[in-house]
Amino acid sequence: MVSYSQEALALLAWAYLEVGEADRAHTLLAQVVRTARKERMRPTLVQALRVQALILSRQARWQEAEHSLEEALALCRVMATPYAEAKTLSTAALVSQKRKEFEAARQRCAEALGICIHLGERLYAQHIEHWLAQANTREQDVTRESSQHLDSRRS
Repeated sequence: MVSYSQEALALLAWAYLEVGEADRAHTLLAQVVRTARKERMRPTLVQALRVQALILSRQARWQEAEHSLEEALALCRVMATPYAEAKTLSTAALVSQKRKEFEAARQRCAEALGICIHLGERLYAQHIEHWLAQANTREQDVTRESSQHLDSRRS
C-alpha cells in the first residue's frame, strides 16, 4: 500500500476538485484537516484550508470559504511563513473573483505580489502578475455583459 503525506493528500484533494470530483475532494480533505488539527501539523493545515476554501467557493459557501482563508492566513502569520501567506492570499483573490468582488481580488493579489517581490521569488510572482492581467480583462467582460443586459431590458 502506498503511503502519502497529509500535505500531498491535500494536493490530491485539489486535483480531484479540478477534475470535477468535488465529493471525493471534500471527503479526502475532511480527513486531512482532521489529522492536521489533531497532530498540530500547521503547514499542512494551511495547505488544506486553502484547498477547502476553493471547494467551498465552488459550492458558493462564501462565508465558510472566507473563514478557512482567514484561519490559514492567521496560521501563516503566526508561523512567519510569508510564501505560504502569499499563496493563501492568491487563493483568497480567486475566491473574491468568483464572488465578482474584483477590487478585493486585486488587493489580495497585490498583497501576495508584494510578499513575493520582498522574498525575491519570481516564479510565483509572474503567475500572480499574469492572473492580475487576466482579472482585469475578465472584469471588463463582466462589466460589458452587465451593461448589455441592462440595455436589453430597457428596450
